[in-house]
Amino acid sequence: MTKEMPSLPAGILNGIKFSTDTVSLTTGDMVVMVSDGALTGEEKWLESLIKTWNNGSTQDLARTVVCEAMKRRTNAREDDITAVAIKITDNEAT
Repeated sequence: MTKEMPSLPAGILNGIKFSTDTVSLTTGDMVVMVSDGALTGEEKWLESLIKTWNNGSTQDLARTVVCEAMKRRTNAREDDITAVAIKITDNEAT
């Protein structure tokens, strides 16, 4: 499932309300959050990358998202690009 939760950037205006939703996650699900700088133009590449990811850790996925977003910039506008990826796993006994 792909879910987009748009909201204004935190910290630029007082009294900003964030988009919220509740979703049940299970083992194997991933959560990927990106800054607006990663989304320039068509974003189907990002959805496809996430859905087919099997090349390593979530840290590797976040790095790949940032690198791919930088390659896909089509204008001269410089913006920060941030990506965070989390994979839900079972608790491990310690």
